Amino acid sequence: MTLPGIVLSGEYEITIEENKAQRLPKFYIHDDNIRHTADRHFYNDESACVCGIIEELKHLEIGLSFRKYFEELALPFLYGQKYYDEYRKWPWKEYAHNLTGALESYYT
Repeated sequence: MTLPGIVLSGEYEITIEENKAQRLPKFYIHDDNIRHTADRHFYNDESACVCGIIEELKHLEIGLSFRKYFEELALPFLYGQKYYDEYRKWPWKEYAHNLTGALESYYT
């Protein structure tokens, strides 16, 4: 069975580091073609914002699993970056940043 969707491919050099402050690991993409800005979902330190706080708490409820983190957050983030490069929009609903985004994700 084939699911509908847009297949994209690409290569990225990434780094994943422990992050005690925010609990989820820090995720970095090393690519000069990607602007590491808030509209591309990066923090000031150029680490990726792979999910909102509500989703983060859901991932941490049962304990952090690297495989789950990579498959459900990191890979979709990379797909989103590639999609944005191709189509200049995100492939899914986008939330605001900070408290506003947390409230938006809580109510959806």
